[in-house]
Amino acid sequence: MKTSNIQKTTQDAYYGVDLGSKKFWVAVRGELGKPYSIEDFLSFNWYVGPGVLITENTSLHARPQSKTASLAQYLTFNQIKGFLAGCNSRGIQVRVHPNKHTWKSTRLFLDKIKQNDPIISDWSHIDTDKYKCDSKGKYKSDELEAAVLAFLGQHMPETTSPLYEVRNPDADWDFTSKIKHEVINTSNRLLNNHRITNKYDDPYFSKLRDLLPAIEQAVMTSNEPGAVVLRNIEAFPLPRASRESEKHGYSKGDIKLHEITPALKAVWSCRVSESGRLYKFGLQMLWKALGGSPYRFRSGVAGAQLWYDVHKEIRRFRFIEAGLPVPGKNETHRSLTRDVNDPYYAARIQSHKDLRNVVKFLNKTFEDLLQ
Repeated sequence: MKTSNIQKTTQDAYYGVDLGSKKFWVAVRGELGKPYSIEDFLSFNWYVGPGVLITENTSLHARPQSKTASLAQYLTFNQIKGFLAGCNSRGIQVRVHPNKHTWKSTRLFLDKIKQNDPIISDWSHIDTDKYKCDSKGKYKSDELEAAVLAFLGQHMPETTSPLYEVRNPDADWDFTSKIKHEVINTSNRLLNNHRITNKYDDPYFSKLRDLLPAIEQAVMTSNEPGAVVLRNIEAFPLPRASRESEKHGYSKGDIKLHEITPALKAVWSCRVSESGRLYKFGLQMLWKALGGSPYRFRSGVAGAQLWYDVHKEIRRFRFIEAGLPVPGKNETHRSLTRDVNDPYYAARIQSHKDLRNVVKFLNKTFEDLLQ
């Protein structure tokens, strides 16, 4: 179990904050969340004393001024910074909980009340019959989720983490876009040159070539989703020459470099600089450079290799797995259908997830091997 660095005292107040219906819902001391306007929330009209405030990790994503904001983004960067300063001066530590796990935590919370678990005694008065889950098993109640977040902060702090920084979307937007385009331009040049020469003996791709056995071992021994996908599409184990080849210069048993999956070169060229060092960014920027939505058609050569070649193989596997005929050259509309009732739709959506998992796995593998 993870350990938490929360310094708890018997006087701590635990605040759970959920956003919804253009309100901030604040729960404290065993109560359900109460709604506050943006102005009242920023004025700390809910404050009862020092303690710990828990909210979802998306709650303090700043609303940008330079591009279209999400309806879930309530506060500007300056408002958030002012709010955090106010928390600090009042002795409130701010922590966050992954929003994608809130529905699971809510179910656990309600189950503990029904079971009369002593840990939930402060909230035992809540009428669990009042809250119904939807078809996906999620509870859509802002007042309830605020109470759940307060509970997690008090009794399950290991499910939360400190809020380390808040991103300024207006200041970071141009910088992020600039980095993405620089990576794409460099990757285009490297991959285009490689397509012309088809050689792995230049200083840049020779490093990838030398790491191939270690990469293969990582793929073949891992149960990570991305590794499983690479094995499913038969990208691994790596293709090897069954006999000597004068045309390609292979001896028996050599890795057939001209047949390795394009995923390796695509991810490598967008994650590793020409000096052979990792770029100082993570999976999110890599995914953007490789054409992750909504950037697909501005992703360059690497993105094209990934989405046309690798994704094609993944779709093919998923279609066969689902018992569906693989669409022919004149039936690409079947592979790209947006009709949720079309049997190809679910397989296509799964293939998108598979592709991201492949990128995620290779990114982590390159990090492990190069750091």
